[in-house]
Amino acid sequence: LDMPSVRPNQRSYNVALDVIAKSAMIANTSLSGYYYKDKKQASSNDRPGKHFNPLYAGRAAESILSRMLARDFRPDAYTFASVLNTYQRIPNGKLDAALAADAVVRGMESLHLHGKIDQPPDVFHYTMVCACWSRSGEQGVAGERCSEILRHMQQRDKAGFPRVRPNIRTFNAVIDSHAYNGRVAEAEDMLLSMVDNYESSAARSMDGIEDEELPVRPDSFSFNTVIQQRARTRTPEGGRRAENI
Repeated sequence: LDMPSVRPNQRSYNVALDVIAKSAMIANTSLSGYYYKDKKQASSNDRPGKHFNPLYAGRAAESILSRMLARDFRPDAYTFASVLNTYQRIPNGKLDAALAADAVVRGMESLHLHGKIDQPPDVFHYTMVCACWSRSGEQGVAGERCSEILRHMQQRDKAGFPRVRPNIRTFNAVIDSHAYNGRVAEAEDMLLSMVDNYESSAARSMDGIEDEELPVRPDSFSFNTVIQQRARTRTPEGGRRAENI
């Protein structure tokens, strides 16, 4: 209906994206059949859900995002977070979901650079991408990519971009991406570096020297992630490392 009272607005699109994100954890929903038909990939004899792909929900979310941009709506931070949340929720999405989420944030950076959106990616967007990489199962690649994202966030923070400073959730996502993808030594190194930075800052504070930026303090998740992966090696060395932590 071409009526102002029922014309979709930004909130309408965001609600639709939120629904898609919540449906991403359910396999073979009507959404998969709808998207498959929308892309004209199915023949007339195919049943909805027959060619289920875990990425359908994410692609559908990106399709709505594209419509918003084509109709001169300016997606906000929540819009992009909903798209990323869709990829984060996709079961068994693995590498494809991580690559897609990564591309969404890079696209968000580009859109902001060219004035198409008002808000650049913030700490929550980057952290969700790291979470997708952590679940990708890509040994070596996942941890390395999350470390690159962490450094990129720190660089943007120094450059003055708002709300992009990595927080404990970001660091935990990076630790997790190393620990669960074949790089537990790197995860332990990051944890110990966080501990050292925090303790050094606390010591300086006791001497009356306050840091401009307080280091992120590791929490129980940070320690437990590394301890669990060290213990799972079932080796004397792994046990010793877990006990030391």
